[in-house]
Amino acid sequence: MKSIASSFKIIFTTKEFTDLNILCFAEDHLQRLIHNNISGAYDLLIKSTNDFFYALYNLRKSQEIANEQKRTLTHEVQKMTEALKESIRKLEGLLRSQLAKESEIYARAFPEGLSEYCRLSRSNTQALMIRILIFLKENNEIVTPIITREINNLYNQYTEKRKEQLSVMKLLEEIISEKRVARKNLSYQLQKNVYTLAIECLGQPEKAKLFFDQKLLSSQNLKCIDDHRRKILKT
Repeated sequence: MKSIASSFKIIFTTKEFTDLNILCFAEDHLQRLIHNNISGAYDLLIKSTNDFFYALYNLRKSQEIANEQKRTLTHEVQKMTEALKESIRKLEGLLRSQLAKESEIYARAFPEGLSEYCRLSRSNTQALMIRILIFLKENNEIVTPIITREINNLYNQYTEKRKEQLSVMKLLEEIISEKRVARKNLSYQLQKNVYTLAIECLGQPEKAKLFFDQKLLSSQNLKCIDDHRRKILKT
């Protein structure tokens, strides 16, 4: 016997259904509601569902845009990191041509040799570059202006792109948090719709297909979902 308590569960919040599953299902459900909205009986359901649908839809679109921006900026930051490494190799080569590795001046810039800078990453770039920039400022008599200018320019560009990257990452976190709430709101509304329409058509389970296409909740029905994906995600 089916547990009565199971009827109180919110089925649309399960991880089994992706945001896209829910959006496709809700979009199709809205069309069916509108089609069967004789004399405005479902006006309230349509309005509430539509509001929650577009809240999730818009946040998902925003997440896609932010994800693309993050990918682009991450690529640019990585490119600038590699450019910084190359410029520092030039600096190290210049110093080695004039100084012994054991010299005090060389050690100020490369206390652990060049290998330390080959491991530049988001976590250590700022600390290592501050050391290099101080070295360049204090030792301009042995470093060519071209290298000094190149390293300073690259680091300034890196810093700006890194700020942009962090800003987009923060925005993405906020969008994901808001999207989680929007998904919950739409899920609850869909559940209410199921119960409202089930009460109206009590004892007539065949009428469920008038309002819902359950196939859209299954990831196995890729063709069906893909058709709706193109429909609801078009610009």
